[in-house]
Amino acid sequence: MLYVVATGRQPSDLTLAGCEVLQKADVVVVKSDKTHIKTMLARLNITNYQTCDALYEEAEDFDQLNLAIADQLTLLCKQHDKVAFCVYGSGADDSTVELLRTSGVPFELIAGVSLEAALPSCSDSRGVVVYTAAQLLQQHDFVTTGGVTVIKAIDDAFVASEVKLKLLTVYDYDSTVQISDGTTVKNILLEELDRQKKYSYCTSVAVLPKELTAKHTHDYCDIATVMRILRAPDGCPWDREQTHMSLRKNVIEEAYELSHAIEQGDTDNMVEELGDILMQVAFHIGIAEDEGEFCASDVYSALCNKLISRHAHVFGQLPKSATAEEALVNWEAAKKKEHKIVDLKHNLQDVPYSMSALMRAQKVQYRAKKGGYDFADIMQAVEKVKEELSEFLAEVDKGDAQLAEKEGGDLLFTAINVLRLAGVDGETALTSATDKFISRVTLCEQELKRSGKTLSQLSMAEFDQLWEKVKRNEKD
Repeated sequence: MLYVVATGRQPSDLTLAGCEVLQKADVVVVKSDKTHIKTMLARLNITNYQTCDALYEEAEDFDQLNLAIADQLTLLCKQHDKVAFCVYGSGADDSTVELLRTSGVPFELIAGVSLEAALPSCSDSRGVVVYTAAQLLQQHDFVTTGGVTVIKAIDDAFVASEVKLKLLTVYDYDSTVQISDGTTVKNILLEELDRQKKYSYCTSVAVLPKELTAKHTHDYCDIATVMRILRAPDGCPWDREQTHMSLRKNVIEEAYELSHAIEQGDTDNMVEELGDILMQVAFHIGIAEDEGEFCASDVYSALCNKLISRHAHVFGQLPKSATAEEALVNWEAAKKKEHKIVDLKHNLQDVPYSMSALMRAQKVQYRAKKGGYDFADIMQAVEKVKEELSEFLAEVDKGDAQLAEKEGGDLLFTAINVLRLAGVDGETALTSATDKFISRVTLCEQELKRSGKTLSQLSMAEFDQLWEKVKRNEKD
């Protein structure tokens, strides 16, 4: 039988249960002789034991080391009735113990004192989350919980540097950190974490949270906290009065502002506008929670479930997509299934009214094409534009504003068809044309100011000359 004996962070941490197991074991194996375990065994008069230090030298990485130790322990268990394997800390998060557990190797853990027990902040009322250095560095999306974050087993300066960089993604560089070598504790700044004189298997740190208003680096939990404060009875009256409906236009405006920042290549403004959109998400979640409609986890779950469902070619339900086009086909098929779209009518009606009229027209035309409703080629669409233009002008001549509006809509819808068939995005094209017009008017105004004239003073011929001059300068 294999017994894993956790020995804490110093010789006096060994429990009575651990002491009893070690004294009755047929063979004792020490993970490393370069720890306090050597002193602890000497006090028990146990001098005949094996170490894994030679395996440390041979292994290329910790995964290989743990496999080698597990193999050695398995072999010893076949040769002896009781094998004791000594690890430091509590034993619960030792990497070799984790491998033994996942590999199905039977063992009994004699738990010990944790390495982080030396840190006073581990009793913080706000809660404590504990990682080994290896566990922390494996976190792709590390977030704080508002309490104390403890990282243990920072055994060299390189690991300390990696841990610091990870922590700096969510904590300020001047955050207070308690650091302990297992017996003594001192306070340092987070930026100093990798500048200490000595590190060992017992080196543990606790990052203490700052007050909300003192922080410079924030995460989504902070956004939710700010929104709760703003909507509290003693918070902001305006924020308390808002509803889903009153904020509806804000979501659209923020999306357009982000789009503008992207178009301008303004990354600083992108950061700001993405934050504004995220605020809208937090705002609506806060309102929903107050009204008992849904909570944040409902939103996160809906998004994750949708992404998994619509990427069945990634998450295993379908063969891998070889191209972006194949992936898009899978996405749209999954979307139709989720929205319970059974025919073309439902598919067209599913296009949101809140889109811009141009964008909605494009989307409807795209979906109609899938159902077979489309022009044979672009020239057929061009001829239809001519027809619609003639009908529109006829109604204008009659002075019938209502019919002119109807025919004008047909004209625009058909023109959008022409652009779509040419592979041109109408929204982007119209935005570009509007920007170009603004630029030319600006240049015309500058020319008029230099000449001391106003637009009303120019003849039509003079205006045409001015406009052509501006166009030539624009090309230059």
